[in-house]
Amino acid sequence: MLTHRSFYGGLFGAYGVAVGVGAAWSTRRQGGAVPFWRKAILAPLFLGGWMVLGLLLQVTGQLPR
Repeated sequence: MLTHRSFYGGLFGAYGVAVGVGAAWSTRRQGGAVPFWRKAILAPLFLGGWMVLGLLLQVTGQLPR
């Protein structure tokens, strides 16, 4: 399953939906600025998710050459 391209399409789509829902929930929940501690936690998690996705694509050979 991990070697099939549609798996990564679904993973990418789910990641995009999660980020969109989280952003919408955050803006609806609070009208003010996002506190620094929340940015400090979320930014590495966001970047880490992209790094893990890239690593999975590279390890399984799914990256376009």
